[in-house]
Amino acid sequence: EILRYITLSYDFDLVPIVRNLVNKYSAKVIEETYEDKVTMNIEINSGYIQQFSHEIQENSQGKIVL
Repeated sequence: EILRYITLSYDFDLVPIVRNLVNKYSAKVIEETYEDKVTMNIEINSGYIQQFSHEIQENSQGKIVL
């Protein structure tokens, strides 16, 4: 299992979408900060990155920055 780190940046209203997908893909939250936007660093299985990224973009209408 090869793990990769991804940083996500998004508005507060998108927190439920991100949390749902993080759980769905068994990703681990490494760090999360709340400032103007939410920034989350996660660790995810590299085999899931493409599908995770696709779902993040689709479910947020492209509002989540990877």
